[in-house]
Amino acid sequence: TLGWHYVVIVLKERSVSLPPLFFHLGGVRKFLSILKEHVALMRSEHDKNCYVVNEISEPIRRTLAPVQDQMDEQMLTGNPQQ
Repeated sequence: TLGWHYVVIVLKERSVSLPPLFFHLGGVRKFLSILKEHVALMRSEHDKNCYVVNEISEPIRRTLAPVQDQMDEQMLTGNPQQ
């Protein structure tokens, strides 16, 4: 392996997966610990790197909204941006 860790967040409300979050220097446990303070988070039974968010608090919703909007636009235009 390359030593990179990643997690995938799935928004249950929208049935959508956000792009993977890569952690090149560690920090996955800390990230998940902090995220659990703000949302109900469950680990997927099928993929150990996938976490399902059941309820999103308003501050998290505002933070993730631009990412989701960009993904929606890319799907509509068929123009993925890198």
